[in-house]
Amino acid sequence: MADYWNDRVETWCSTAAGQYLRLAGDPDRRPTEGAVAPEFLELVRYGLRRPKDDRILKSLESVDARLKKTLPGGPSWRRYVGDRYGEHDDGSPWDGDGTGRLWPVLTAERVRHFFSMGLPAAELVRTMESFAGPGLMLSEQIWDGPDLPARGLYTGRANGSAAPLGWAHAEYLQLLAMVALAGFPDIVLPARRRYTEVPPQEPASWVADVPTHRLAPGATFAWTAHYGTGWEGINYSVTIV
Repeated sequence: MADYWNDRVETWCSTAAGQYLRLAGDPDRRPTEGAVAPEFLELVRYGLRRPKDDRILKSLESVDARLKKTLPGGPSWRRYVGDRYGEHDDGSPWDGDGTGRLWPVLTAERVRHFFSMGLPAAELVRTMESFAGPGLMLSEQIWDGPDLPARGLYTGRANGSAAPLGWAHAEYLQLLAMVALAGFPDIVLPARRRYTEVPPQEPASWVADVPTHRLAPGATFAWTAHYGTGWEGINYSVTIV
């Protein structure tokens, strides 16, 4: 099943030109348009794609062009094109609508990618630290508009979002461990070996469509599994009720 999913990531989540997008509404049809977002970096994080994969680098160009903003402390990114979760441009609170703001945790994700490519990453770590507010707490989002003292909003500082955000603090601690150990704690080593360190292998067979809606009650559906090393040697069955 892992081979089946890995073999279809690009079909589900990227255009024919190689631009990763948020998962399409119909996973069985390759997307032609959709929201640009950086979630595809998770493929690198877990070892499913190389850091310098052409599709990864091409998609990052689009992410940087449309979601990146440089603040006094350094760059950060919005979640996706069209995000409406954040204050309005006049600083009034989110009321079910607004403008998505920058997320410090996305700066942390970019640090991880820089480090995986062998690029200097310490400056981006300091950038993330610069986003910390009172008590050194990292917030969910930071304000990326002009200073609005009457609203308590200052460029590059926490907005009205949740603080502290445990996710952001966990990412920060992982970054420190990653730099100190020169390693990547989240990489799934068997997946990296299979999908990025050896020549591409023939995916294991996986039948996604089982016509259970056409089987009469009492009918039995039987199957077994075949891997690259041979047949599993065990038969399975399910009876339709």
